[in-house]
Amino acid sequence: MTTARHLPKPDVNAPVLNSPALVYADQIAQLAIGPFVTKLTLGMDDGVPDVVPRPVVTIVMPTQALLQLADSVRAAIATPLIKTAIVDAQAVFQTEISTIKA
Repeated sequence: MTTARHLPKPDVNAPVLNSPALVYADQIAQLAIGPFVTKLTLGMDDGVPDVVPRPVVTIVMPTQALLQLADSVRAAIATPLIKTAIVDAQAVFQTEISTIKA
């Protein structure tokens, strides 16, 4: 005779992921685009000329989601408030860099 097995109820208030990984990358090291899935490897420039960036993380996601991300980034950057903030921040950086003496 078998007995019923009772599983605990899931905690609907528990976080799915406590803390997503935080990774810094400064360029795309590799990109493989397929009709359904895209593989994007981000990398770091180690300052060595003519060397492929050192991979730091690979993201695999639906190609459609990547296209939506690209559209969202372009739309955000095109908004006047964000565009002005980026241009102004770059101008301040250029000014600060130009005042540094060797």
